[in-house]
Amino acid sequence: MSRSHRSQTRRAFTLVEVILALTVIAVMAAASIPVIHGLRRDEKFREPLQFLASIISEARSRAMREHRSYQIVFEPRGIHASPAMYPHRRLDDFLADLARLRTPPELPPSSLDPSTQPTPWQPPWSVSIPVDDQTECGVLLWGDGDWDVLDDGRMRRWVFQPAGISAPAKVRLRSDGGEMEANFDGLTGEITAERSRIVSQQP
Repeated sequence: MSRSHRSQTRRAFTLVEVILALTVIAVMAAASIPVIHGLRRDEKFREPLQFLASIISEARSRAMREHRSYQIVFEPRGIHASPAMYPHRRLDDFLADLARLRTPPELPPSSLDPSTQPTPWQPPWSVSIPVDDQTECGVLLWGDGDWDVLDDGRMRRWVFQPAGISAPAKVRLRSDGGEMEANFDGLTGEITAERSRIVSQQP
């Protein structure tokens, strides 16, 4: 066999190997797309509880740093973190006070003098996580016998004391797309256990 023929044979085998390798890569990539899509969907589904965990950590840190109580309030259309405000027997009263907490005070006429520079207003720290109409918010606080599903304008308050201590709590968000549940430690505010179930949405 001539040298040129052997060289052409080697090139032919190399080309076949490249085609086979590309085919294997394409098959593996196609098979991994549903898995990646599922992981991204799971992460998207878990975002509210992950965001809540960060808010709880911040509320606890502020309670200890500022030597005042902070609260997490659960209600049908949202979860809110703010300095503890009492008393609130009705959800409407709490939401009205939360709105006032976030509203800049009216400046007195003397502050309109351009020669004076009033101190910029800094609102107290507060954060809200909206809960859409299709999602059910359930809370299981220490001492509750069963899940408290919040509806009909009801709310539940979870308070962090200046020592940073609070009772343990469980939070559950449920919708047609599935449900997610997390256990929060009362001493650290961290998630100690988590469970999620996603319902496949058929096209």
